[in-house]
Amino acid sequence: MSDVRRPPSAGQEDEPPEPPPIDRKALRAVLVDLRVAFDDGDAVAEDMLRRARRRELGPVLHRTNYREARRKVLTTHAEAMRLIDAPEPEPGAAPH
Repeated sequence: MSDVRRPPSAGQEDEPPEPPPIDRKALRAVLVDLRVAFDDGDAVAEDMLRRARRRELGPVLHRTNYREARRKVLTTHAEAMRLIDAPEPEPGAAPH
């Protein structure tokens, strides 16, 4: 077999498909939630790095609040990926 590639015929060009439309309003809401979750985790980490007498939270609240922030980051990231990977709606289909 030869490794010769034929040029595409007229009308058969290999153009990448257009990406599906993204619900910009929903994506914006997800990104705002993601920012809030990062800020929450950052605030906990910042408090943990203070001197012991200057901390506002104790070890139990550090652990609890950090875990909540981490869980929120992960679930929000999954939601953003779901929005990006959503299949194209059928033509004429009613929006959700």
